[in-house]
Amino acid sequence: MLSKARKLPDVSVTEIGVEDDAAWDGWRDRIGARSAIVLEEEKRRLQQLGLIDEDWGTRTAELPDDMRPSSKTSVET
Repeated sequence: MLSKARKLPDVSVTEIGVEDDAAWDGWRDRIGARSAIVLEEEKRRLQQLGLIDEDWGTRTAELPDDMRPSSKTSVET
């Protein structure tokens, strides 16, 4: 989404030779850095919503109303 654009490490692969280990190692490092940023942002968002704790554990075992078997939108009804 462009409105939420942020600076993330570039992970595009451009002209890396099959045997160019240093370039592949650099690409792998950029993938890891980008993943860490995205995961941290998502963790923060889910914590702010009260859905997870610091260790990624769910804060509740209850289903939302629209996912319960009694819901009119349930696959069981």
